[in-house]
Amino acid sequence: MNIFKRIILRSSRIITATVFLLFIGSCANQENKTLVRSVKTCQPQLYSTSSVKSFHGIVRKSQQANLGFKVAGQIQDICVKEGDFVKSGDVIARLDDSDYKLQLSATEIQYRQLETEVGRMKELYKRNSLSGNDYEKAAAGLESLGIQVKACQNQVNNTELIAPFSGYIQSVNYQKSEMLDAGMPIVTLTNAGNAVVELEIPTNLFINRNMMKSFSCKIPSHPKKISLSLQNIIPQSSSNQLYKMCLSVDERDAPNLTSGMNVEVLIDMDEKIGSKDDGFDRQEEGSASSDIYTLPINTVFKNDGKDYVWVVNSNKVHLREVEILGIDQKGNIIISDGINANDTVVSAGVSVLQDNETIRILKPVSKTNAGGLL
Repeated sequence: MNIFKRIILRSSRIITATVFLLFIGSCANQENKTLVRSVKTCQPQLYSTSSVKSFHGIVRKSQQANLGFKVAGQIQDICVKEGDFVKSGDVIARLDDSDYKLQLSATEIQYRQLETEVGRMKELYKRNSLSGNDYEKAAAGLESLGIQVKACQNQVNNTELIAPFSGYIQSVNYQKSEMLDAGMPIVTLTNAGNAVVELEIPTNLFINRNMMKSFSCKIPSHPKKISLSLQNIIPQSSSNQLYKMCLSVDERDAPNLTSGMNVEVLIDMDEKIGSKDDGFDRQEEGSASSDIYTLPINTVFKNDGKDYVWVVNSNKVHLREVEILGIDQKGNIIISDGINANDTVVSAGVSVLQDNETIRILKPVSKTNAGGLL
């Protein structure tokens, strides 16, 4: 019995010692094993100082007029129809001028009669047989009647509607024999010259209008962009705080543009890095490299008042000081010095890394396998 007890006691001691040695070995392995952090990385992107703004625009003719007679009357003839091309000076329509010609004839008769009387009164005035006051009244009456003759002649002339410029008849609003009041638009005439694209821009773009480089527009029926040139920007905002901009286009480059057509207007902007109005911090001359890059905002961190990033080389991270210009419109950091296009920069986990630390780069998530479900 004692033999069995000694054997069991000895076995338990061996087992205890073995377990203890295994535990000590495991702890030693854990101490000797180095923790390798997993990080995400990204590549610096070359920064472009140009950006394109897109707006909705409407094509208008640079000159358009609603034409009407200066006098009232009945339409005698309409010489055009919608879509016709007319030259400057062509007759567009006529009114019945018979009543105006009768009034002109009656006024001319009165004028000739008074002219004869004033001639006789002039001779009497020279002979001192007529007072100067009576003669001056008669002469003034003749002059006034002469003005009436000219007004009646103008009324006769105004019974013809003349095209003030060359262009196309966009619409005809009345027909022959209809009665018109003075000024009622009988036709709409658009010029045959360059078209104008009108659009509205927001306040921030109006303030930075000196940064606009070039203008163009696109329409579905035209395969290429159509070049535009700035005509004017009205410096008075609308109730929606928008500013009206007019861009001119040469119809030789865009024969398919017609009045009322919707187009997409593209404005190329120059952000002017380093200019007085770019909003970025200044650098000392010569400190910036020839290329400017952007990085996500979480890649950059501060240490002792300076800006740094972690650059990966042979699965180890190294501290790299960078020069920052500002933030672009997408919220990325603009960096002028310290990195290049071939660098791999840590984008997640920057706060826990140490210089020359070994890391493991996580593979990017596949766009076609979001969440790693496949």
